[in-house]
Amino acid sequence: MKHKKLILLLLNIIWVLNLNAQDSLKTKIQKPILVNIAYLGAVAYPGMKLGVELPMIEKTIIKKNGKLITKDRFININYGFYHHSTFHSNNWLTAEWLKRRSNPKGFMTEANVGLGYSRTFLTNATYEVDDNGQIIKINSAGNNYLHFTMGVGLGYTFKKETKIPITGYLKTNLMILTPYNHFIYLRPTLELGVIAPLNFWNKKTKQLVKSKK
Repeated sequence: MKHKKLILLLLNIIWVLNLNAQDSLKTKIQKPILVNIAYLGAVAYPGMKLGVELPMIEKTIIKKNGKLITKDRFININYGFYHHSTFHSNNWLTAEWLKRRSNPKGFMTEANVGLGYSRTFLTNATYEVDDNGQIIKINSAGNNYLHFTMGVGLGYTFKKETKIPITGYLKTNLMILTPYNHFIYLRPTLELGVIAPLNFWNKKTKQLVKSKK
């Protein structure tokens, strides 16, 4: 009796999965790689961020009312820096997993998490005493950190106004550096930037289309 129930349960699961598969279309498409450039403010300290966005998954959802929602997934490679005039300059390189949701009107929201490497350079001259008691200047004094980042943003894609779809966006990130004096260092940042496609450079991307009945 138990075996019959198990078989019926498995058949029911397969039937449900088959129904879902019928509602979904999976294929591969070519999508342009994106670039982004942004002014970055670390509180009151100016900086800049440059990035390349590699499309991985595009999922289009057709709602019951016929409206479309697109959910894209990217791997981002970013370089950024900011300058704190009385503390340090910080340079970093990160890889991020980014989720972006957009609609046909051009509005989009996104969220990202990332991991990378950060190198700071102290602004003021730094000295140390060597084994002979001499005071020497340390060149490029600073520290190395493991760099975590997480953020959320929103934006708008100007499709009708421009031949190339350019997206303006605003994003806030939390930068986490460790180890920092045996603990962690938190630095919120704010980005104001643009995203544009490189139409000459495409990448094969998984495409999913799903209809909600």
